[in-house]
Amino acid sequence: MKARKDMRQKCPKCGYEKCITKVVVDNPRYPSGVIIRCKQCKSIFSLDNDEWVFFKEWY
Repeated sequence: MKARKDMRQKCPKCGYEKCITKVVVDNPRYPSGVIIRCKQCKSIFSLDNDEWVFFKEWY
């Protein structure tokens, strides 16, 4: 699936504007719901009460 411009989010940590949002269901490595994976600072954020919360770094 190609990423559309309306699917992109700005990273809360480094400000990179081309982060892709993903919906996660039943994956033990990530929190369930909507997440952001930033390619620039290698961080993962989860959506909690309409705010992006830092989850972990990925390599």
